[in-house]
Amino acid sequence: EFREDQFLVFATKLGVVINDAATNSITNVVSIDHTSSGTAAANFGAGLLFRLENASGTLNNAASINAILTTVTSASEASALVFNTITGGGALTEGMRLDNTGSLSIVGTVTASSDVVVLGNAAFGAASTNYLNFYGKQINIPNNLGFLQGNVGIGTTAPGAALDVIGA
Repeated sequence: EFREDQFLVFATKLGVVINDAATNSITNVVSIDHTSSGTAAANFGAGLLFRLENASGTLNNAASINAILTTVTSASEASALVFNTITGGGALTEGMRLDNTGSLSIVGTVTASSDVVVLGNAAFGAASTNYLNFYGKQINIPNNLGFLQGNVGIGTTAPGAALDVIGA
């Protein structure tokens, strides 16, 4: 509803304002809907596409943020939030995914100056309980990785000393 007394001028192309009495809750300001004339299947979703002009004046896809259903069964739906970027003028490629369990998957190269903070279990490579995995090589650290409480084993999953190296 437009009322002259509430007209606002925005410095952007699109602006949305809601003024309500909410003080400690979320108000959905924008809704993005996608329906299908067919039957929805896994990876059905909606997204935001960011397009930017390159040096030659061509408008190109630069990034996207997509919400997808990974399970579409009624009353059992599960979703993921997927972030895509481009490299070398290529197609949009998934770089990060937050799934319905709260797991965050980061794909691609992380520069040496980047920090990754994980609260809970971390897996680099294939996930496995109570292990930190680096490209499939397991390090058994059953306690706090940051403080290395307990024994650390190299070449063994049952270290018998503070540092137990087998096969050196």
